[in-house]
Amino acid sequence: MKIINIIVLILTISCCKDNHSLIIENNIISDTIVDSNYTIREVFLGKKIPDSIKKNQKLINVLYYGYDNKIHKGQLVCHYSVVNSLKLVFDKLLEDKFPIYSVIPVNAFEWDDNKSMLANNTSCFNYRKTQSGKLSEHGRGLAIDINPFDNPYITSNNNIYPKGSLYRSGAKGTILANSKIIKYFKEIEWKWGGNWRYSKDYQHFSLNGR
Repeated sequence: MKIINIIVLILTISCCKDNHSLIIENNIISDTIVDSNYTIREVFLGKKIPDSIKKNQKLINVLYYGYDNKIHKGQLVCHYSVVNSLKLVFDKLLEDKFPIYSVIPVNAFEWDDNKSMLANNTSCFNYRKTQSGKLSEHGRGLAIDINPFDNPYITSNNNIYPKGSLYRSGAKGTILANSKIIKYFKEIEWKWGGNWRYSKDYQHFSLNGR
C-alpha cells in the first residue's frame, strides 16, 4: 500500500510540476477565501464581444495575499498566450505576501472600469476602447491593472483616476519604482505604466507597454 501511495504521489508531482498555483491551491484550499468563482460563460455576460476576441480569452484561478493578511482565490480573464506568465507572477507575489485587494473579472462591475477601480479591484480583460478610439490592450486580455485605487492613473495635467484615489508611498498594495512586482513583470517581458514619460499609470502592466 505504501508503494502504491508513493507512486501516486510521484505521478501527481510530475503532472503538476509546471503548475505551482495548483499545488499551492490544493495544500491550502480549506483556508482560502474565495472571492470569485465564475464559469467561462458567465464572465462574458452583459457585454457584446466579438467571437474573434472572445475565443482567445481564458479564465484562470489565482491565489493572492489579501489586505486582510489572508490567502484569497480570485479569477483573471486573459489572453491564452499569457496564462502561464501571469500565473508565474502571481505565484511570486503570493510568496512575497504582496497585498492585493481583490481579483474579480469586470463583468462583476457591469463592465465599468471606473467601478472596478473604485473597488480597488485587480483585473485583466475588459472589452473597451481607449480615448483615441482604438481597442485597449485590456480589450485583448494583454494588460492588467493591480490595486487601481492605491495605484492611480495620473495624467500629464495631474488629473487622477479613479477620483478620490491617492498615490502614497508605503501604503498597502502600492507599487513603487523599486517594488519587486515590477521586476517580476519585467521577467515575463511586460512593461509598467509608471515608467511612461508624461502620464503615469501606476496600476498598469502590459505586454506591449501601452
